[in-house]
Amino acid sequence: MNAAVVRQSSHRESKSKRLGFGYEAKSADSPSVQTARAEFLTVILEAKFDAVFNLFIACYSPFTQVLERSGNVISVIAEEVEANIPKEAYILRQPKFIRETALKKLIPNYLSLETIEGAAPLCQALESWVLEYNLGDDWCLDDALEALRTFEVADEKAMALALLPDIHHLIDVWKRSWQNAVLERRLSGLRGLYQSSAAVEEHDAFSFRFRYETLEFEVSGPFYKSPSAFRQEVEVQFRAVGGSKIRSASGQGKD
Repeated sequence: MNAAVVRQSSHRESKSKRLGFGYEAKSADSPSVQTARAEFLTVILEAKFDAVFNLFIACYSPFTQVLERSGNVISVIAEEVEANIPKEAYILRQPKFIRETALKKLIPNYLSLETIEGAAPLCQALESWVLEYNLGDDWCLDDALEALRTFEVADEKAMALALLPDIHHLIDVWKRSWQNAVLERRLSGLRGLYQSSAAVEEHDAFSFRFRYETLEFEVSGPFYKSPSAFRQEVEVQFRAVGGSKIRSASGQGKD
């Protein structure tokens, strides 16, 4: 491998951000796609905060109206959630976490609003918001709901609303709610990466083996490594076992 090519490749990668590592099955919701979506949400928060805050202004009130209408249903879901939590799981049994889980079960995504009575005003508000900022993909709507759910159970919500019309504290709490949606999106990518990599590991595909005449070596990976890092590791191992002395060996005998 030409050293200049390796340096050039490394230089290009240093200016970019890798969005996924490991094996990924072909999917519109692959781990790298989920990571890219999380990066996109972070950029919006940093560069277009009016879009983030206008989500709260436009949608929080109709969101709370849906919750008020669904109060009895939420109570039933909360009881079921609590009944399934082990007694020793003290933190998970706290009312905040039980309600948070109940809200996720009530409104897991945007499409679920179609089945909830009285959710039309919230749907209309969300649709107006996405049209204004060109964020009409379903996953954007799902993450908008994630931010609303997070704010609803936030410890500082009551204080943030009580301090109005001063919005400084509200802005801080709402930012953290949006950041939680980003975190959930990243975690979704990590869960997908784990599932895909576990499937690959079952088929013993976590190593690279090279055999040619008397030359043989093995390198683990490349999963969880960048392509350039893996290539460099293979190159080091290849040279260490004398591969550079065998003409054309680098293009033969791989399995």
